[in-house]
Amino acid sequence: MVAKKKSAKKPKRPTKKTVGYSMIEECRTLAGYGLTYQHMADYFDIKFVTFQRMVQREPKLEAAIKNGKARIITEMAGLLVQKAREGNVTAMMFYLKTQARFSEWQENTTTPDTPKTSYIIKTTDPIEAARIYQQIMTGS
Repeated sequence: MVAKKKSAKKPKRPTKKTVGYSMIEECRTLAGYGLTYQHMADYFDIKFVTFQRMVQREPKLEAAIKNGKARIITEMAGLLVQKAREGNVTAMMFYLKTQARFSEWQENTTTPDTPKTSYIIKTTDPIEAARIYQQIMTGS
């Protein structure tokens, strides 16, 4: 009698990684710290491509990552404005450069026959300073 050979079983394909509530919340926090998709994949000890597919497959995960980034940006912007209102000149200048399109290069674009005019804006409110600056630049 001839014994039948056992057929070799095919290896099963790995199951899809699941996205739970805790992972979504962790991703929200990690995104707020500025971590990229690659960093998050490393954090969860999964491949980058796997993490990308999880984000594509799970809209809540993508939304949590966007929300985490938005929250920290909002918090930092609030702290920047608070520092500017407290009189921090560096914060005021940074705010004006990024929000009012102010640049030092624009200040130094006078021609030799154009007299230099200097202005002093005496306010600690960055919004008021931006309004005054805009009036100066438009000549109104």
